[in-house]
Order: sequence, then C-alpha cells, then structure tokens
Amino acid sequence: MKKLINTSSINENSFEKDFCLLLRDNLKVKISYDTFLNMQNFYKNHKASETTEKFFNIINKFPKLDHTGLGGSITDNDITASVKAICDNFAEINLIFSEVIPRKQGLLIVTDTAGSWHTIFPDLGVFVQK
Repeated sequence: MKKLINTSSINENSFEKDFCLLLRDNLKVKISYDTFLNMQNFYKNHKASETTEKFFNIINKFPKLDHTGLGGSITDNDITASVKAICDNFAEINLIFSEVIPRKQGLLIVTDTAGSWHTIFPDLGVFVQK
C-alpha cells in the first residue's frame, strides 16, 4: 500500500502544477472528502467515458495554482493527464479513501504531465490531506 504523507490542509479542492528540473512537472490534485464521495458514487454508476468527462469537469473547476515560473501554465492536457491517472488507478485510490482515511479527510493525488503513477516514481500516487 502507498505511504501516506502530510499536506497543508485536510479538506480542500485545488489543482497545482509544480516545476521539476530535468523531469516532467508534477500535477497535484487535492480532492475534499465530500467531492471524492461524489466522484466515487459517479464512478460506480457510470461508464468509463462518462466518468472521464465528469471528473475532468469537476477538477477543471478547482482553484488552480501554477508554480512553474515564467512561461508556464496549467493546460487542459494537464487536467486530462491527472484525470487519466485517477481513472486508471481508481481502485487503489478508492481503497485508501475507504479504509485508511479518517472520516472527513481529503485526498492528494500526485502525478506528472504524462500521467505517471507511483509504480514508476515513488513520489507520485495517492496521499492523505493532513
């Protein structure tokens, strides 16, 4: 199971892009407890294509924080990469949400601009907002 790390807030929604020298930029999706519950319910009751579109629309509305410096920006491709990582790894994310997280804590999902997951890079994956 993925290790859990502390983050700055226990329950918020946001989308962040962080610059990484010599690697792809990191994408951090903070999802509040209530928002993830809604996503979980939608995932259970809809087709994959509907889920991908719905998750994109949800995450696209989150406050965005761009830490890439001059010339950088958050694009639809960044959100798409995060949504793909979430959908492709939803079983693992859901397991952590359902069994590990104390009630009312949100998630932090970290991927990169290619949608990589922790099986490739250990700093990527799903974590608890604390």
